[in-house]
Amino acid sequence: MIACVIGVLLAVASCGSSDAAPLGKYNEECMVLDDCEAPLMCIQKLCTLQCMGDTECKAYDSKATCRSKYCANPCNVAQDCPGGLQCLTTPFGSPTCAAR
Repeated sequence: MIACVIGVLLAVASCGSSDAAPLGKYNEECMVLDDCEAPLMCIQKLCTLQCMGDTECKAYDSKATCRSKYCANPCNVAQDCPGGLQCLTTPFGSPTCAAR
């Protein structure tokens, strides 16, 4: 009887757990569109936000700007980029922090 109760408790506890990776935050690497926290989306392997102007982007990062309708972080060298991102020329236009 005790073994049955313990078995049920373990089964219920495992139902609530998830092995899914946490969703990406702004400027973190991603692989597919829904790898990022809402309202962010995965564009060019990076969690970013669709935008109409810089103000929306600044809510996520003070250095972010709106380029080609997506928030991006401009850079000159790799040291300008957080978390090991590279300073690359991307579809966003001028050099931007991006995943390789």
